[in-house]
Amino acid sequence: MHIHPGSGNRDGFTLVELCVVMGVIALLVGLLLPAVQAAREAARRMQCANNLRQLGVATNNFAAAHNGFPSFLTYRDLPSPLRGAANRASLHCQLLPFLEEMAVFDSINFNVPDQFPSSRALPENETAAGFAISEFLCPSDPSTTTSTTGCQSYRGNVGFGIWPSARTGLASEATMGAFGPTGRVLPLAAFADGLSNTVAYSEKRIGSGLSPYNPAVDWVDLVDPPDPATGADDWTVICSSLPPSAAERGRTDSGRNWLLYGAIYSTFFTSQPPNSLVPDCGSGNVNGVGIFAARSCHPGGVNAATADGSVRWFASTVAAPTWRALGTRAGGEVLRQGSY
Repeated sequence: MHIHPGSGNRDGFTLVELCVVMGVIALLVGLLLPAVQAAREAARRMQCANNLRQLGVATNNFAAAHNGFPSFLTYRDLPSPLRGAANRASLHCQLLPFLEEMAVFDSINFNVPDQFPSSRALPENETAAGFAISEFLCPSDPSTTTSTTGCQSYRGNVGFGIWPSARTGLASEATMGAFGPTGRVLPLAAFADGLSNTVAYSEKRIGSGLSPYNPAVDWVDLVDPPDPATGADDWTVICSSLPPSAAERGRTDSGRNWLLYGAIYSTFFTSQPPNSLVPDCGSGNVNGVGIFAARSCHPGGVNAATADGSVRWFASTVAAPTWRALGTRAGGEVLRQGSY
């Protein structure tokens, strides 16, 4: 019997069939990979929100124990002549006992001089500052793993970032945020706008720690900064018109040490909306004055905790006046649910 070539069974694929199969697999991978990445980011964003919730709970537990919100600076067992002059540390130090981090709190030496202006803590506190506090870290931020000190993803709201000066005396907006004046507890009655209408904490991306300067996460230290009491709108103009040469003055230490106080490390200003196109810039005076806006690694907005402990998502498109209103505790603004 004559068998025609090719009429019997054959093993394997032809080259054309193999190419088709590989193309289908590549197409499926291309469709599935973004979905997997989106699912992972959703999980990270949820963990980030949970961290902020823990900070909100810790802050309200502090308020229950001390009859008010903590100061934006931490002092401990210091004679009154030293208060306001030295021995300052971050707001977050006061939260450690309420985050089950009492051992870290006890390891901090609050009797050494002021923790500034270096991004490193003084030698007496380098060990304490090296602890990575999980509640302080956003899992979406890649910079959390590139620092030898404990980083800080969540900042306390201290209003518009206007401070006292010899020119103006006490600036009216100096303590408009959720945390009170130096070394004093802020009673809940001070939140005339309501706890739910006042942002307490928001995400802020950690600095790159590397050169060159990255405007998405780093900040520009002005050589000849204006008066510290310069208004928020003036700072917006200044930071919106930085020359290209300003990158040479870029600092990469933002949020890279949770123990240090100020807008460079542990607080932020609501003068600009989340993820503002206006780059962070200002002066290292009082560890940061200028534009230090809320920013996140999540696309489209930031997680933030209000003073009542709840966590909400705020889109980058929120109007600047609305965000500023949420940044004040007693501004008298009327905010409707759904307006932000």
